[in-house]
Amino acid sequence: MSILFALEASERLATLPRHLLRDQVALVTGGSRGIGRATALRLAEAGAHVVINYARQRFVAEEASQACVELCVRALAVRADVSEPSEAEMLVDTAFEKFGRLDLVVANAGIWEGAPVEKMSEELWDKVIDTNLKGSLGTFSKNFFRLGWKIL
Repeated sequence: MSILFALEASERLATLPRHLLRDQVALVTGGSRGIGRATALRLAEAGAHVVINYARQRFVAEEASQACVELCVRALAVRADVSEPSEAEMLVDTAFEKFGRLDLVVANAGIWEGAPVEKMSEELWDKVIDTNLKGSLGTFSKNFFRLGWKIL
């Protein structure tokens, strides 16, 4: 398993069945670190091929992708700022180009600059909203209705 973020077997609570998501294709925005990375690894553990989105830190994203590959699935790290509609659209297009489909999207990308809301500038607030809310819409909107997806 990955050296950078390795977990001991005793730290895992449960293992997902390998066939649960076999050959499904999942996209995880903000998938290179933290909760997004953990989600990508669990999806891979369940047999899903994974597209790991990141905005910065290519090495960390590629390391997360390699950790998924070590779980015997295909994985790809894709840089895209999901707060920018054209980049979110490119992210979805890349998933389709590389895997031929997209079955599951985890809208995990988010930012917070640490300031209380009342102390944030309007510019910073807009950046938070663009990433945390508009990023989800941009990631879903291109193919949402055409594919008959449902929001869970």
